[in-house]
Amino acid sequence: MHFDIKTKNMDLTEAIRAAVEEKITKLVPLVERFGESVLAEIEVGKTTGHHSKGPFFRAEVRVRLPGKLVYADAQDEDLYLAVREARDKAKRQILDYKETLNNRS
Repeated sequence: MHFDIKTKNMDLTEAIRAAVEEKITKLVPLVERFGESVLAEIEVGKTTGHHSKGPFFRAEVRVRLPGKLVYADAQDEDLYLAVREARDKAKRQILDYKETLNNRS
């Protein structure tokens, strides 16, 4: 699985990159059967530059599988919680897709 991490309205620090990669690598065992063609695009950032309260951190996870695009997003007051929530949503979709493929065969 290849990763492409982008940010919006904030800088991509090494700490953010490491945390995002750590959380997203938990999806790797789920997509091993699809080979090296799997691409995970992660976009993290702030939804706005002027609010100081509320869920203003956003995380988007797009996983390109053969025959399927998994998309999940989440908003939270904490960037790392938003990434984890988006990862969990993507995980659920990947598991559902794998179950569908298993049922076809």
